[in-house]
Amino acid sequence: MASTIVNFYDPLIKGHDHKGRTLDLILGWPDSRLEASHNYIQVLFPIPEPSPFNRAAPLIDRETFEAFRARPELRARLKKSFHRFINFLGFEFAQTSTDLDPHLEPGDNIVASMGYWFYPVNHNHLRITRVLRCLRILGLENEAEEFFDMLGATAEVYPGKFSKSSMTYWARAALRPLYASPEDGDVDESKGLDFLVEFERKRAKAVPPENKPKGHKERENDFMVNMTKLLEQPASPTPPATPAAPTKRPTPSSKTHQTSPRNQPRKPHLRAEPSGRESM
Repeated sequence: MASTIVNFYDPLIKGHDHKGRTLDLILGWPDSRLEASHNYIQVLFPIPEPSPFNRAAPLIDRETFEAFRARPELRARLKKSFHRFINFLGFEFAQTSTDLDPHLEPGDNIVASMGYWFYPVNHNHLRITRVLRCLRILGLENEAEEFFDMLGATAEVYPGKFSKSSMTYWARAALRPLYASPEDGDVDESKGLDFLVEFERKRAKAVPPENKPKGHKERENDFMVNMTKLLEQPASPTPPATPAAPTKRPTPSSKTHQTSPRNQPRKPHLRAEPSGRESM
């Protein structure tokens, strides 16, 4: 019997959640309802850890993990959820003639969307942590990396809008081994779920020694050193109406980068103004 999560995302079954809602129904909600409702985010972006705010939230288990890794149609539907969420935040995926893949950039609604999450303490920061973790576990690691990159670039343009706590959770969700929860202070393989530990061990063995990326601790530290410097700056005032064009911060990646357009640094054009757990 397929898991609740698999049935919910299966394009043929189109299962219902505990409230009788389908994926297509939720994705059709306006931004105002996505902001006000707090029991859908755990369904769209499940993680292995129970939610203290939604006891009915489904959890990722081995069956779910293996199904999403093996079935592109499930990942395609999850990508639709991700696209809806980033559009809610004011971002969108765009593609140019020089891109191998679409890239994330601020959308036309970025100014209006900033009111939902541009605060140092905000429940949408907790949702972001969940989304990053879900995407990585269920096979959309490139999308998670792109999202994390944009979050860092946004924090650089608007210092003071996001707390150190929020950025710490984002870094943990984006950079740690999959078996490590962002809630854990330290990474301990013995606390991880077996199927995630097995996956990370196999992945590590498959990478040639000369291509080994930085360890997660070093990558987290690099990110937080940069973000802590931003927190020491005064909060950004009401931004100008013209677009800003910051240089995208270099984010240490878990992937081996090649000299292709997909892996070249981009300059996100952030326009006018647009910690971990409440919606988790």
